[in-house]
Amino acid sequence: MSLLRNPLAVMCLVLAVVLAAVGAVGAADGPSIVAVDGSTDHGDLEGIPLIDDVVGMAEVPGGGGYWMVASDGGVFAFGDAGFHGSTGDIDLDQPVVAMAPTPTGDGYWLAASDGGVFAFGDAGFFGSMGGIELTEPVVGMASTSTGDGYWLVASDGGIFAFGGAAFHGSAGAIALDEPIVAMASVPEDGGYWLLARDGGVFTFGHAASFEGSAVDPTRKVDALSIGADTDGGYWVVTGDGAVHSFGPVEREPSSGPACRSEAVRGGSISPTGIWLYTTPIDVPMPGYTSSATAIDGASIEEQLVYAQACQPLGEPGPLVTPASGPVSSRFGVRLHPIWGVNILHAGIDIAAPGGSDVVAAGAGTVIAIDVRSAYGTTVAIDHGDRVATVYAHLAAVVVEVGDEVEQGQAIGTIGSTGFVTGAHLHLELRVNGEPVDPSAHMGY
Repeated sequence: MSLLRNPLAVMCLVLAVVLAAVGAVGAADGPSIVAVDGSTDHGDLEGIPLIDDVVGMAEVPGGGGYWMVASDGGVFAFGDAGFHGSTGDIDLDQPVVAMAPTPTGDGYWLAASDGGVFAFGDAGFFGSMGGIELTEPVVGMASTSTGDGYWLVASDGGIFAFGGAAFHGSAGAIALDEPIVAMASVPEDGGYWLLARDGGVFTFGHAASFEGSAVDPTRKVDALSIGADTDGGYWVVTGDGAVHSFGPVEREPSSGPACRSEAVRGGSISPTGIWLYTTPIDVPMPGYTSSATAIDGASIEEQLVYAQACQPLGEPGPLVTPASGPVSSRFGVRLHPIWGVNILHAGIDIAAPGGSDVVAAGAGTVIAIDVRSAYGTTVAIDHGDRVATVYAHLAAVVVEVGDEVEQGQAIGTIGSTGFVTGAHLHLELRVNGEPVDPSAHMGY
């Protein structure tokens, strides 16, 4: 695996690591690369602390390497991709959100959310929206096939064309159900496609034909990126790791949704390769605050959505009572006993003595064991069909992630970890990541 062939790029990467190592606030490990359908893995940033998150990637035209770009404009080059500069040492008004390579691969453009454009290598600067107040932020960028211009797209579908890039229309006047997240240009420059967060595709220009969309109401993750094929079709990558093909494409990927413990954040797609970049799913620790319960619940939902992405959507089966004791608080909106505000109680509470057994409500696989601010020590079990149970406030855990458990098997003990007024078990039943009332499936 070759990392950063260019010596200057190596120096930039080393500097980023050093800054993070000496205490850069908010540093997190860089993303891993998933090379799809035999694409070559040229390297990634896994295990390397970054000051800012990676927000995009682009392939060298014709293959052989790719770049990653962080929100501060730091650029990381892999394989045959050359390092041509970055904005990593510039104090930006707004974060970088996208990049596009030149046709030669000897340069690239970076676009910031305020419409600012930065050109490096043989990339020409043809203008920007920097200094002009936008209604919505810029979220994507595409260049012409000759490199004599580029387009920027805002989240409301507004298009801004510069240099030799022709304006073919926009979605700025359309009431979108979901915001635009990316764009791709037709290789012959006769139009472009816009991708919405729900997988919807909008076409503009005589050469951009509508071949379908990736809208799926049961999918809980966003559409991330769109890539154009030379045959007139396009691909869409969604956050479950699936690559969707539409129209005539030279490369028909076999990549479907994948169950994973990491989140897919973006990717690059072309006839020569498909790469996804993933990052670990963080467990936030908001501390002692009234919002901690909602934050913990959202984090658990994110974990389950990615861990069960490859499964068909089904219904919960019969569950056994996971602890011996009465139900002390039921599912639904209630006055929180600590914060005194009405919030959703996303499960049921079972009153039981501290240290008594907690058993699996159904057979399945342990997919997460975490310590959380509000939920305390928590175990999540995957039952298949995107059904899961969550056990919170445990004192001890007697299983490990990856263990297969039987219905009724001990997984831990009753405790009072997290935000509680006394020892009890908080049990949640989640379908497709969302909490549902477990009572009907347990005979309560």
